[in-house]
Amino acid sequence: MSEQDFSSKNQFTLEREIPLHFNELFFSRTDGRGKIQAGNDVFQRISGYHWQELLGKPHNIVRHPDMPRAVFRLLWDRLRQNKPTGAFVKNRAKDGRYYWVYAIITPIDGGYLSVRMKPSSAFLAIVSKEYADLLAVEHSEALSPPESAERLLQRLAALGFPSYDAFMGASLTAELASRSSHLGRITHPAVVLYGQLMSASKLLLEAAATIADGYQRYRFVPLNLTVQASRLGETGKAISTISNNYEELSGQIRVGLKQFTKATERVSQAIHEGAFLLATSEIQGEIVSLFDRETPVAHFDHAAEAQLLKDQRNRYRRDAVSTVLDVRVRPRIHDNRAMRLVSVMMDAA
Repeated sequence: MSEQDFSSKNQFTLEREIPLHFNELFFSRTDGRGKIQAGNDVFQRISGYHWQELLGKPHNIVRHPDMPRAVFRLLWDRLRQNKPTGAFVKNRAKDGRYYWVYAIITPIDGGYLSVRMKPSSAFLAIVSKEYADLLAVEHSEALSPPESAERLLQRLAALGFPSYDAFMGASLTAELASRSSHLGRITHPAVVLYGQLMSASKLLLEAAATIADGYQRYRFVPLNLTVQASRLGETGKAISTISNNYEELSGQIRVGLKQFTKATERVSQAIHEGAFLLATSEIQGEIVSLFDRETPVAHFDHAAEAQLLKDQRNRYRRDAVSTVLDVRVRPRIHDNRAMRLVSVMMDAA
């Protein structure tokens, strides 16, 4: 395939977009191999396929060629570790039109559940550009899926997200807030509090990094003092004593700084995970209500699917509460916002 053919086939084009409304959510359930087992009316309508064409088919029936392989590599790596995962995804309908979604994929017994909504935050423009750039690099450098996934993580780190969990927590809460604004709703107070905690944890991480940098600049002071003391002989004994005391104090600072940095990183990770879990439970709760109002179809057990959605919502609400409780009990690395968050989430549950 020539470079021109590749460009015309795979680049982000000005193709037609399927209109999605902010009050629309859709879900699909797959088995462990990614084959579609069920879904809701919105999924069937937006995809443009009849249920007979969807059920039993691999979910990549709606995959768009503009999507870099890195995204799906990360997604499957996480799901195989039983980790819920969120991602911006560009899909393609049967008629060739495209639609962007923010997909939240969670493991369930026997497979996976994907709940999707229309993205509208500032993250979408950033992600679409990053995907286009990464897709071009995948082609030009013939990257393997693991290599491409690593490139994506490196780009996210450069954008200020030290882990994919950090990116998910920030992006999903941003999408939830943006969606609430478009629908004229008030953002869930716990989501707002999580946003404040994420900002606080970012400042804490930056402070730890600044302190670590400052320490590194002076790490050779004891050695320099020792060298000077040796040159001065008897006269340098006092300097040698100072050097030894400095070295002992420096060692204590080094250990304390290492412990502080690790604790800060753990708390930041827990906060981002909790934010993602809470936002996930909110979206899952809404899809439960929407699906309950749909007319059952003959292709799968509507009542069983509704119960599965409710079970997932309850599970992730509990997980979100558990995560923030874990943040709260970590010694000296929490503030009143964490305790307020626990209270708000307990009330919601």
